[in-house]
Amino acid sequence: MEAEGSLSDILSRQDCTMDNFIGVMKEGKDLKKRMKRTMDLIMYHNLLGFVIDSDLNQNSKIGAMEIDLLIHRLDTFDYFNIDEKRLREMINHNEGDIYATVADIVDIIENGEEEEVDQFLRKNEEEFFKRFSHTDRSNIVLESNEDGNAKSRPSTSEAAALVLAEFSELAESENSSSGGE
Repeated sequence: MEAEGSLSDILSRQDCTMDNFIGVMKEGKDLKKRMKRTMDLIMYHNLLGFVIDSDLNQNSKIGAMEIDLLIHRLDTFDYFNIDEKRLREMINHNEGDIYATVADIVDIIENGEEEEVDQFLRKNEEEFFKRFSHTDRSNIVLESNEDGNAKSRPSTSEAAALVLAEFSELAESENSSSGGE
């Protein structure tokens, strides 16, 4: 009860009501949920990109050498670790068919139980946020030529950084504007 009184006192000095404060807290929680979903989608996009890009001869199948290359690429990626044994089994079960493998990965990620997803794909959220929360956006500009076509485009990691930075700025501006009402 003492903490609630102290909080009410602080809020009244800030010209803010408890209802405003609770609203800001709910908005922050919703924003955090959206940021986590965005982070997950970026990770999944990278994972599926790695799988598709591993089909070097573009025959829609992943052969033994391509599987080894895929595993090596995934091992060097800092933002998640994948269950190598399960991925190899999945690829073998699908007889190397890249689209069936991608469909199985998407099925696990989107429809699997949380524990199953966590066993298959262990996310390193700390590394992800560390990388994307301190990105210099000054050089990430979409310029257009006279025809209106883009002259330059940000890389996937730069685009992800922009999305996360925008979410962070939005949260900060919403918190500061809601706190002053």
